[in-house]
Amino acid sequence: MRRCVADARPPEQAACPPPGSRRRVSGGLPTAAISLIPGSKFREEPWWRHPVLLRYASRVGAAWLVRRFDTIGVSQTHAFSMRTLRHFLLHLEPPQFRWVPLRLELDDFVLECGASGAMSDPIDEMLALLEYAARPRPISRGPSLNIWLEPDGYSLDCRATSDTSSVAMRLQYYKYFYPPDHGSDDRTAVQAHIPSAMLRDGLSNGLAGILHERHMEALDRWADPQPFGRTPRAGGGALLIDRLHLAQQVR
Repeated sequence: MRRCVADARPPEQAACPPPGSRRRVSGGLPTAAISLIPGSKFREEPWWRHPVLLRYASRVGAAWLVRRFDTIGVSQTHAFSMRTLRHFLLHLEPPQFRWVPLRLELDDFVLECGASGAMSDPIDEMLALLEYAARPRPISRGPSLNIWLEPDGYSLDCRATSDTSSVAMRLQYYKYFYPPDHGSDDRTAVQAHIPSAMLRDGLSNGLAGILHERHMEALDRWADPQPFGRTPRAGGGALLIDRLHLAQQVR
């Protein structure tokens, strides 16, 4: 069982290191060590990402073709060899200091960390992914979920299959991550199919844990970040909650 664990507690003051920098090992490897693992430790890569082909593509200036295959090939060319997830769980804690503590479980892969909201909005991206999972279009690419740990991070990309009953999912790790753009020195952590209903229910249950009236103050501050000591404008948290309710009504 492979577990990648990072401390999810947000900093209590500016001098404290961010959650992503306090890593610990729990039954496996810390997230910071992922880039040091040989490729054989990960799920099988598609044929167009073979090291020999990557070196040749770089030499002849065809790296764009590899990126093109990454875009369209995950759910088509490589779909026959992808496994199907049996377990998907997303647990969230109320945001604090522009960090969202989360726990993501994809079968035996576990990521527990704090997602930074400095360069991207993980809550907004989760809502966008939920709206996509609730009504996917055939062979369409969904919005990305960026989990920035500063400076490394993960990007979760999804693409619906032709009958929209399942979604091809790819969780990519980047040693140097620049959301919303992808970073460098990437490795595939998880690549699999997931039933659309499982993805929708997992995102819905995870978001419902924080998008609630009892966390309205934290949500307002997240939606309208203000300098320390200033009160954020009310209403931003209510808009996030309404957006979740609208997505949950789509069946």
